Amino acid sequence: MAYKQSNSPSAFTIVELLVVVVVIGILAAISLVAYSGISSKAITSSIKSDVAQAYKQLEMLKTTSGSDIYPADLNAQ
Repeated sequence: MAYKQSNSPSAFTIVELLVVVVVIGILAAISLVAYSGISSKAITSSIKSDVAQAYKQLEMLKTTSGSDIYPADLNAQ
């Protein structure tokens, strides 16, 4: 029985598979670096927002108490 050989390959070679794995690894490394940068910026922004909100609350407390100084204790109004 004679087998017919085809000129077109029917499977991937090991080199092609390794190239795909390397490209996926490079893309994953780039995305991890970008994600960590975005994450640290989000944390910094959140902290700045919290500090600004605390400042506004202290200013409101100082204004409503009729004093020119900030209260020494927030529980003793």
